[in-house]
Amino acid sequence: MRILLLMRGVPGSGKSTFIKEQGLEPYTLSADALRLLYASPMLDNAGRWCISPHFDKQMWPFLLQTLEERMKRGCFTAVDATNIRGKDMTAYKKLANEYKYRVYVVDFTDITIEEAKKRNLLREEYKQVPENVIERMYAQLADNKVPSGITVIKPEELAQIWYKPRDLSAYKKIIHIGDIHGCYKPLKEYLEEIDPQNYYIFLGDYIDRGSENAEVLKLLLQLTTLDNVTLLEGNHEANLRDYGLPDGVASKEFRMQTAPELAQAGLSRKAVYNFYRKLSQCFCYTYQGKKVLVSHGGLARMPENLSLV
Repeated sequence: MRILLLMRGVPGSGKSTFIKEQGLEPYTLSADALRLLYASPMLDNAGRWCISPHFDKQMWPFLLQTLEERMKRGCFTAVDATNIRGKDMTAYKKLANEYKYRVYVVDFTDITIEEAKKRNLLREEYKQVPENVIERMYAQLADNKVPSGITVIKPEELAQIWYKPRDLSAYKKIIHIGDIHGCYKPLKEYLEEIDPQNYYIFLGDYIDRGSENAEVLKLLLQLTTLDNVTLLEGNHEANLRDYGLPDGVASKEFRMQTAPELAQAGLSRKAVYNFYRKLSQCFCYTYQGKKVLVSHGGLARMPENLSLV
């Protein structure tokens, strides 16, 4: 699922322990772990083992590049770093906006400075940081706020972000509509009108191959406003994303046929991109005692936590 989870707190505030206890280590990018890829623990001037900060100019761009690669695949990702400064979180927010991610900050900043220093001394020697670093970070907290558009939660509130199935038992029918591929006429013939007693789930691949792509998108744009309609993303919708992004490169098929149709119909790149951003990765619901997972490509089994897929 497209969720980015940012830890925020000084060293020793419990971020890494929390990640381990929640079973999130396989989904986590750790700043310290990446530092250790650039250099093994070193002896400082006082003769203590430490994680060297001298490669941070290489490490941070590498972390962001790795995060972007994960976002291209829609991977759930947690970032284990202090994330004290607002400008650092702004860089994550920019990527999240481009790849349709929801961003949460798990806030550990309410721990006292005395407790943070105490916990810091209990860590392995090479993971400890000088006390003046902790003091400097506490001072920075007063001047750095979490940017707007990022939801702040406490560690005990983590369960609130996980995907929960929606109960659709009140509807008469649940109707699933597969690949449309620019075939407006048969779609419109079936959907003469939307019945408010039914719930409609479109499974993606709305464009390309057919010759009525603009008509299909115009209809779906109208349907996005309805409460009983959900539209999922298929692989062909990547073309809509790339069409709307300044540096995006859509497929040859899209550029040769679909894009001219959209332009001729007056569908701007911005409108197309905004439509793409409204699409969901999957939809899970319960209906009269049954649990149903809907996606464009399917999954081999129902995972325990759908958000981690």
